[in-house]
Amino acid sequence: MNLLNRFYYRADGRSCARYARELKLSAGIDRREQGLLLADHLKFCRDTVPMYRALDVSTKDPFDTLRQVPVFDKTRLSANCPMAISSQAAKGCRVDSTSGTSGQTFRFIVGRNELGVRKVYETVANEMLGLAPGARHLQIWGGHESGSVSKRAKNAAYSLLTGRTLRTVSGSDRRSLSRCAGDIRRHAGGCLITYPSILYGLCRLEAMAEHLQTYRSIILTGEAVDYRLFAQFGLGDNLRNRYGSREFGVIALADRGAMRYFQSRYVLECNRPHGLLVTDLAKKAMPMLRYPIGDFVDPSFERANSADQLAKLAHLGRVEGRTFDTIEGRSGKRYVGTFWTLTMRQRIAVDKFRLVLRPNYCLEVNYVGGPGEDEVRNKLLSILAGDFDLTICRRDQISELSNAKQKIVTVET
Repeated sequence: MNLLNRFYYRADGRSCARYARELKLSAGIDRREQGLLLADHLKFCRDTVPMYRALDVSTKDPFDTLRQVPVFDKTRLSANCPMAISSQAAKGCRVDSTSGTSGQTFRFIVGRNELGVRKVYETVANEMLGLAPGARHLQIWGGHESGSVSKRAKNAAYSLLTGRTLRTVSGSDRRSLSRCAGDIRRHAGGCLITYPSILYGLCRLEAMAEHLQTYRSIILTGEAVDYRLFAQFGLGDNLRNRYGSREFGVIALADRGAMRYFQSRYVLECNRPHGLLVTDLAKKAMPMLRYPIGDFVDPSFERANSADQLAKLAHLGRVEGRTFDTIEGRSGKRYVGTFWTLTMRQRIAVDKFRLVLRPNYCLEVNYVGGPGEDEVRNKLLSILAGDFDLTICRRDQISELSNAKQKIVTVET
């Protein structure tokens, strides 16, 4: 645990260092212990969150109680909905956001204590996946991490205190990633944290796959990973997956095998109509019971993980979906889902959209609200530089998909 995490963040009244030590001991709790934690959380929700006041917590089985709660409605409930906010959400809370589904922003409230909990789980997860606490490592992130001057200053301070070398890139194409080649060589034999789409782009750079093969651990974060994508580059034994989301942080881990999750914090349900449902027992400012994360799970997938530390965590299965969305333009430049989300939201002022790529680089852009079609076309033409022939369609609404995180861009062949 580095100095910043030790003294700046606190979780449940404890220092993050102490919390991390306790988490390592409690990560392997059984179903009965998890039930006790869930029962306490359901009582808290009933007592402090208006939308849960009718929750009947008198039943003996808290898991049965939870299953009676409607799936959290992300289209109706958010940070501006008092019904979903706990009465204890006060000082230290802030509004955060995620791209949600179909490119539509979802905003939620998070407390400072929850940020500390998130940081502890991330630290312990990294350690389980091969990154020793405080060890120097390379992190290659999307361009959204560069942000304002103040954000860049915070990133620089955080990197100095945590032993991190942070590089931000605008995309996963050759031109964007080539500036990371020197960093890849310097950190060979160490640990790399990045997105699957970025790693795939790095592997396609000349001689980079050979350097990446020497890494002790490559932690792919945010998404489920199809390891077969990287087998052609000689990667495999050093690939890890730290699966999570903006709303909750780290949820589950995998070392080439099935996902295992932190049962001491999460109650996960594999619900076929809605996908993976997450109930976060640490979320107090805005509890989101049975939150649909947008992915599906194959619970029967039980291939053994090679990391002994993961064996103490509860088995989840293989997460399907949320795989990186990448399309290639005429110039050979590759555009990932994050690029479209940031471009549409920040540069064109559109919150909800869906793209359809057809043969011969024909790209249909469907969106709701925002500027007129001509303005959207002109802005995208200046950004995409002739990589696609555009069809712009302003819609009254765009229906949600069952697994929309995988479908910001649909490719038709």
